[in-house]
Amino acid sequence: MYWEADKAQLDELCQEVHRLVTNREYEKAKALAEQAMAAYPNAPQPHNLLGIVLEKMQCHALAMRHFRAAYALDPGYGPVGKSLDTFGTFRSGGKPNFGDEDCEHEGKGRHWQACEASSTGHMTRR
Repeated sequence: MYWEADKAQLDELCQEVHRLVTNREYEKAKALAEQAMAAYPNAPQPHNLLGIVLEKMQCHALAMRHFRAAYALDPGYGPVGKSLDTFGTFRSGGKPNFGDEDCEHEGKGRHWQACEASSTGHMTRR
């Protein structure tokens, strides 16, 4: 798992990729996410971000691989659960989930994050 000290840098990465995607600078966003995958091989954020960028570039199958990789790295990472729900259906109409700030909090949406005694989190569909 990635270090908590890296969380600030990963949060900045999420914001920068979000900005690039908003400006339709997909190639730059893709390159940034790929660099982050090399720098943080055990973090789910770069895979989730690359999945979002690939979805915007109309590369659905490859995007889904990266969403699943992010989920495998950390099933408790909320944005990837939302990304799988948003893009893993035939009628995806939701907005991308670049980081934690894009996820709905417990009690407000169709998902909530549960933590077990072992501090393992998982997403549960309501």
